[in-house]
Amino acid sequence: MRGAVQIAMPSSIAAEVFVLAAFPCSAAVLCRALARLPSESRKKNLLAAAIVISIAAKIALAGIGHNNDVGCYIDYNNLIAQGKNLYTAIDYYNYGPFWGWFVSGVGRLASPASGERFHMWIAAFLAVSDALTAVLLARFYSWPAAMVFLLSPVGFLISGYHSQIETVALLLGLTAWLQVRKGNPRPRALWTSAVCAGLSLAVKHILALFPMCLLFWRPLGRLRDRLLYAAAAYGVLVASFLPWLGDPVSRAGVVKHVLFYRSGTAWGTAWLPTVFTLALPASASAALLRIVHGPSGAEELWLVGLATATAVLAHKRFEHLFFLYLLLLFTTAPQVGPSYVVVPMLAAAVLWRCWESWMFVFFAGWAAFCNTDNVGMFVFRALPTLHVHGHSYYVADLMSGPATRLFLLTSQACAGALMIRLLRRRGSGVTPSETVRIRTRLGRVAAVAAAGGVPALVPWAQALIAHYHYGKVMIFPQ
Repeated sequence: MRGAVQIAMPSSIAAEVFVLAAFPCSAAVLCRALARLPSESRKKNLLAAAIVISIAAKIALAGIGHNNDVGCYIDYNNLIAQGKNLYTAIDYYNYGPFWGWFVSGVGRLASPASGERFHMWIAAFLAVSDALTAVLLARFYSWPAAMVFLLSPVGFLISGYHSQIETVALLLGLTAWLQVRKGNPRPRALWTSAVCAGLSLAVKHILALFPMCLLFWRPLGRLRDRLLYAAAAYGVLVASFLPWLGDPVSRAGVVKHVLFYRSGTAWGTAWLPTVFTLALPASASAALLRIVHGPSGAEELWLVGLATATAVLAHKRFEHLFFLYLLLLFTTAPQVGPSYVVVPMLAAAVLWRCWESWMFVFFAGWAAFCNTDNVGMFVFRALPTLHVHGHSYYVADLMSGPATRLFLLTSQACAGALMIRLLRRRGSGVTPSETVRIRTRLGRVAAVAAAGGVPALVPWAQALIAHYHYGKVMIFPQ
């Protein structure tokens, strides 16, 4: 156990050097990549300006304050400074070792006790990661895709104030996909892609099923190559935990808190479970839950369904398989929180010509803004209390409850509509949308909005009826 604890705590000095080196290295890569973009000078200058604005805005948002997630990062830094093992000392460290190592380096540069500088360093790193992602989008897809990704409110709110690490995992995943997306990759590109996919998993397991999905994607190469790819990707993930796997207590912590991580978001707070609950009688819903042995069993059933669906998509050789995976993951998730809206943003940016993409950006941005863990709460808490029929209500509670749920479910519906667009076009969704009448397009927009809005509002309408007619239910009283 002693050896495991010593290895588990990386050198804070090395972490500090890594943090300091990350910024000039990233700046050099960004400058070189911008110079080599096959675009006119005006577009390059606009993209460079957007990068500067994006980074500055995210750092500024981080300076406003911090939420519970950043508070957890402070705890990670303090525990590492005390020489403790994150996988045994606490039960809310759900990442690979990279993130703990990184925040310990940030903690040496800016002590959490010095105000929001600790938070601003983390936001700066995530903002630079987003800038690198944007350059990749501009290089391999389009200049507008990079601009949409950089300047969307989702990125500002999640990478800036909320400071979630998902964007780093998505950057590594996108890098992995770009190495093999054309099919029949050279051995060097194949192994580079596999390592990047494994590093993405080691950061956060958004792409947990994607290497397995590529087993069925024949453009990757022969079956032997596909098997080696999956083995290498998952091997990198396992290798990142090697210092902890030799100790039984540490190994149990990794298995419980990382591999079998369960989100703190309540099960069923998503589009599909909500629709099933409204469509099925209460007795049928209860019976279905008993069959899958409660929420945990339902999540396992969902993972099997997700793996099967992605395998089918891979077998059909869809061109934009990576983006289909992200959309499918978000659309079908049995539980979803405001920070999850960043997952489909890559797809929404690449498919920027589609009206479904703009709908998603709009509703996802509001979902992130209204969340109690984001900057919208500073606005809502400053508003006066509402007084209705002798009862008082906090605006912040109303926005973080029914409003956030409405925007989340509608953003899932928009992501689902965007996924259907890709499936109908067999992956060629980067082409302009078909010419249709304005009335027809507005009807489609209304239908997608209703698909997310009705399931979100029905439970609240039922509660309001019970409250005002029977006096039995109180909704967010002061």
